[in-house]
Amino acid sequence: HTVIAPESRTWRPKTLELLQKFAANGGRILFVGALPEETDCDPSPAWRPLSEMSSVHVIPADPQALRHALRDAPAVFRITDSEGGPVAGLRVQHRTDGSQDILFIVNTDRNAGRRIRLTLSNKAGTRISQLDAVTGTRHPVKARRTGPDLESVLTLEPMGSLLLLTDS
Repeated sequence: HTVIAPESRTWRPKTLELLQKFAANGGRILFVGALPEETDCDPSPAWRPLSEMSSVHVIPADPQALRHALRDAPAVFRITDSEGGPVAGLRVQHRTDGSQDILFIVNTDRNAGRRIRLTLSNKAGTRISQLDAVTGTRHPVKARRTGPDLESVLTLEPMGSLLLLTDS
């Protein structure tokens, strides 16, 4: 597993502790841009030992550098256009909670919507739901099996977002 940490100057001590445990147990951490220097807005020397662990890396804040750093990581999901190509202007946050995957997908384009193909690797036996964060409702998302994977075609409005959850 890999944690991708966004550039930030300060973090909570509890978060630093969780990252230390994660790295000590073999987890890989990619700090994008720079390593934090503080905990709770106070300078902290605790970041240096973490940064010296072999599974911890600081990479440039550049999409190409992130793709390169993740090239050997197994793909949990893929997002493509209808022809299988890359989709510009998306931001995606992925989390795993037990057996569930949570994806928050944002279209950053103010003028154009996006039609995307979401493929969840090795999730053929699961269902996808769309969560409405405003109303608290949950709606099934149409998806089909493609071998061991689950695939869904989704539409994002300009500046739109989707909050998706997998269920076993």
